[in-house]
Amino acid sequence: MNTLPKAFTDRIINDWAHESENLLQAISHPPATSVRIHPIKTNKISSWSSIPWCEYGYILLQRPSFAFDPYWHAGAYYVQESSSMFLQKVWSAIPRNDSPLRILDICAAPGGKSTHLLSLMKPQDFLICNEVIHSRAQVLSENITKWGYPNVMLTQSDTQKFALLKEYFDVILVDTPCSGEGLFRRDNNAMKEWSVDNCNKCVSRQKRILAHAWEALKPGAYLIYSTCTFNPQENENNIQWLIDEYNATCIPINYNSSEITIIDKYEVIGYQFLPHRTKGEGFFISLIQKKGIKIENEYNQLSITKNMPASVMLATIHSEHQEYFYFKNKIHLINVFLSKEMIYLQRYLHIIQVGTAIAAMRGEKIILEHALAMSIYLNKNNFSQIKLTLEQSLEYLRKNELDIDMSSYPKGWHLVVYDDTPLGWCKVLDHRINNYYPTAWRLRK
Repeated sequence: MNTLPKAFTDRIINDWAHESENLLQAISHPPATSVRIHPIKTNKISSWSSIPWCEYGYILLQRPSFAFDPYWHAGAYYVQESSSMFLQKVWSAIPRNDSPLRILDICAAPGGKSTHLLSLMKPQDFLICNEVIHSRAQVLSENITKWGYPNVMLTQSDTQKFALLKEYFDVILVDTPCSGEGLFRRDNNAMKEWSVDNCNKCVSRQKRILAHAWEALKPGAYLIYSTCTFNPQENENNIQWLIDEYNATCIPINYNSSEITIIDKYEVIGYQFLPHRTKGEGFFISLIQKKGIKIENEYNQLSITKNMPASVMLATIHSEHQEYFYFKNKIHLINVFLSKEMIYLQRYLHIIQVGTAIAAMRGEKIILEHALAMSIYLNKNNFSQIKLTLEQSLEYLRKNELDIDMSSYPKGWHLVVYDDTPLGWCKVLDHRINNYYPTAWRLRK
């Protein structure tokens, strides 16, 4: 591990006084490995220890090779450090009724907090996940697709575009790009790139993003601000700036633990995670409310589902909160309320993905989409299934030919499963089986 920058250690000693020695020592120790399981796709593994602030979070005894686990490829769990899972406690502090919520994760890649929000939201809510950098947006798309929820839209837009959606969102998560001090022990690049000048640039960028998000937030609505750094300039000082400039107010979280340091000074309330206190990385989070009276969302309730092929209708389990929607020449399953907002949102945002892609139509032919296999609304009972062993599953994930007896399966589409968990699609033809696992996602090891 590289030597910690002197300017960084000097600041830690100044900011954390008697805790600084333990904090700096902890950065040199290997990090714990934690995962957050999918609430629908899997159950807890008995050998894992639970994370107290997250219903679906667990600490692993050791770090496995996730690439060789079909459950990981199927979206049965997400590898995420435990501190950031405190998002669940922050979310639970936001009061709400049964009205659908418009939610934004404005800096969403790689998708850890977005997938967590999808697990916490109600089916009638919808989430917009945004990432401006193309390569990171592709990673976000893969993780959102594997999580399998239809009440989500992915956008690739600069945050200033959201400022044009005046007072639109009920909840905005601003997990800003930061100096990454909390990730030093698992990411040497974060340490190499650290400098006082870079920290100052981060503060300027964070204020810009916060200002844009604040414009898009309704009066009376909530902003969740988080970073993976110890730097008070990027954490509580940014919150104080938001309070001073925009008359914001911090909301306390009803949770106390010796593993969490509560930042409570002046008008700022925040929650700081330190690696010597918890089995997690450095992390900061705060819940902020925009003063004013919140106006409930209004939607046109007319359905737009039109003339869908019967085979498509049978592919998914019916839900009153979802409907079918044509987007980019494909049939999607989409949140009812999100579908009503599409025309409006397209005026301002570059939309790259919406809902769950079900099928592409090529004349009379229906080409099933991988996202359907990942969907929580997939009607597995309406598809013929090919059940694979672990080794066969890995070959499928490598996008190789399946070594199975073709005579056992009729021609047509089949759902490929490992231990009853869907991995994707294949199609049995006269003399071969076509593997439809996404080429870009294939296992290369």
